[in-house]
Formats: sequence, C-alpha cells, structure tokens
Amino acid sequence: MVIILLLTTIGSQVVAEADVLLKCTLSNGVIRYYLILPRLNKIEQVDYDNGQTCKLTTTDQQYYWVCDKTETKWASMGRAGRYTGKFETEWGEPPFGEYSDKNLYYNGICERLKAEQKF
Repeated sequence: MVIILLLTTIGSQVVAEADVLLKCTLSNGVIRYYLILPRLNKIEQVDYDNGQTCKLTTTDQQYYWVCDKTETKWASMGRAGRYTGKFETEWGEPPFGEYSDKNLYYNGICERLKAEQKF
C-alpha cells in the first residue's frame, strides 16, 4: 500500500513538472517560442540558434521569467498566464514594471504545444 501511494505521488510530481513549449504571438505579429524547464527553474527561447536561457518562477497562475543582459541581448522579463494565455514582455533596462520610455513593451497571447524536438 505504501509503495502504491509513493509511486502515485512520484508520478503526479513528474507530470506536474513536465517541460512545456509556448508559442507566443506578440502584438507586433512576431512569434516567439519558449521552452519551459520547470525542474530546472529555467526557460529558453528556442526559435533561433542564439536563444537565451533565463531564470523562471512558476506559480499556479503564471510563468514569470527574467533574462540577464548579454553582449548580444537586452535584459528582459516576461510573464504568461497559465490559464488565460495572456503574455506580456518588457525589454531594456531593469527595473522592469515601471514603464520606462527607454524600454520596449509588448503583449500578446501564448498557446501550449508539445515540448518535443522536430528533428
């Protein structure tokens, strides 16, 4: 009985932590793909070779991530509603969420796809 309960608990945790691929369409028409890796608390932009890996926070309601500035990328943040699909992102200089005229802001909608490599 204990083994069955333990296996059920482990199985539900694995399902809850499965990788997710988001296809997010921004308000300007650009489409971005994000691979969410909840077990690693990371998210990767995977729509081109020089994508970025960022820190991920997952709640019951949303995915929220922050990306550090690199030599080729701006710092950024993003959030996607897990039930609504609503998507917001800000690129530029932290702190984010203060509506600086130096930063770029986009919103849009995300849909969940199966997280698997095509090739």
